[in-house]
Amino acid sequence: MSMPDLPVPADDSPLVDGTPVTRRQLMLQLGSLGALGVAAGPAALLTACGGGGGGGDTAPGDTVAPTVSSTAPASGATGVAASSRPAVTFSEAMNPSSVTTSSFTLVRTGSGAVVDGSVTTAGNSATFAPAADLPGATQFTATVSTAVRDAAGNALAAPYSWQFTTASTDTTPPTVTSTFPANGAASADVNGVITATFSEAMDNTTLTATSVRLASTSGGVAVTGGVSVSGRTVTFTPGAPLTAGTQYTGTITTAVRDAAGNPLATNYAWSFTTAAASTAPMLGTHRLVYNPFQVNAGSVATPSMATQATGSTLLACVGRGDIAAHVAPSDNKGNTFTQRDTTHAYIPRYPNSGTALYAVDVAAGGSGHVVTASNAISPTDEVTLAVVEVQNGGRVGVRWNMVQAGSALTSQSITTAGPATLVAFWWGDADGSVAHTATPGDGFTQIDAVLIAGSLVQCAVAAKSVATAGTYSITWTATPTQGAQLWLVAVEAA
Repeated sequence: MSMPDLPVPADDSPLVDGTPVTRRQLMLQLGSLGALGVAAGPAALLTACGGGGGGGDTAPGDTVAPTVSSTAPASGATGVAASSRPAVTFSEAMNPSSVTTSSFTLVRTGSGAVVDGSVTTAGNSATFAPAADLPGATQFTATVSTAVRDAAGNALAAPYSWQFTTASTDTTPPTVTSTFPANGAASADVNGVITATFSEAMDNTTLTATSVRLASTSGGVAVTGGVSVSGRTVTFTPGAPLTAGTQYTGTITTAVRDAAGNPLATNYAWSFTTAAASTAPMLGTHRLVYNPFQVNAGSVATPSMATQATGSTLLACVGRGDIAAHVAPSDNKGNTFTQRDTTHAYIPRYPNSGTALYAVDVAAGGSGHVVTASNAISPTDEVTLAVVEVQNGGRVGVRWNMVQAGSALTSQSITTAGPATLVAFWWGDADGSVAHTATPGDGFTQIDAVLIAGSLVQCAVAAKSVATAGTYSITWTATPTQGAQLWLVAVEAA
């Protein structure tokens, strides 16, 4: 390509747009550029002189349309939660101002009814937040229109739509399917709990002592107690034994709701009657406490107990590291504990340690009952106190024996003249370097134990009710292999 002829100034003057100018004219031109705020450097000079090449061409920008990379929920999804917030992810960063409730919409697929909501963006993503939970079992269509643009201004090539279906909504009220005691039951246990089972999972926060209630049918005297929930079953535990031979009414109110928020359609009520007062001895409250070796304590006391006001037998079996420190326990109800049998040492392993049994044949009781074993003689001694109440007692029979390691841990036999509550105390003689186990046999049930490793007196307590006269014993199994002192007590009515 030939170059055009350009005029050449005779005086070697500069050219502006091919026209010769004087140096003074050029300086005036540059001054004008400066007044416009243009730097009068080499680039300005080239511009002013028409130089710099390239003819004013610019590099090409982003002209690629954005695309949709993914959606949530996925297209065709079913069982979507009513609280779902549809979201879309683009192939690149978008212009947030272009992604609005006009360009990102949600409608019911069938009717086209628009879902109210708001739109937010973050990076490549946009989320549509419905103003309220979506109705169940409904298909929705989400659409992103061509009004959305990327950061360079390129629009989506075509509208993008996808569908999803929400899960079915539970609108069925829950029902009570069973209760314990059953409606109309007689001879309910005065020490028992009351339960109700529902037809479906419940909102546990609605199951409270206000919505699950128990009261005497006659007079409507409310029973205080606690409420707990396990699975679909709610349990009401009275704070004290119910009154014998009394009818009670349980009520579950419409304040309870299922997991979907549906309330019980109507209050549910049922009634039952507690068993008449029994004259047979029965297991009452029981506690076991201990003090480890070299822990300075003036005494060891049970937590507060609720015992029968009158007519109970109290048993207190005590194990001590210092056999000389044995003294009778005391309580805060004015009872006098008397020792039964004698104090027995762990022969041959620990001749300076031993156990003793004390009892009150017919005790005064009530709420806030505390039994205490003094440790005044040897304040840092290890001591374990096991207390058992037998209601409707009055006569106490006692057997004791020491079994050496390797032999069957079987107690002496005891004979009753009629119904009785049997209480067995196991005191193992293995050292405390490892935890112990002690499992009762012969129909006895373990009710208390301290079997952990440590410098303390390990003990286990078991009980069994018998309805007829007979001769009874108990065999324990224990680990590690060891000997044990075995007490067996029979409490009968006076």
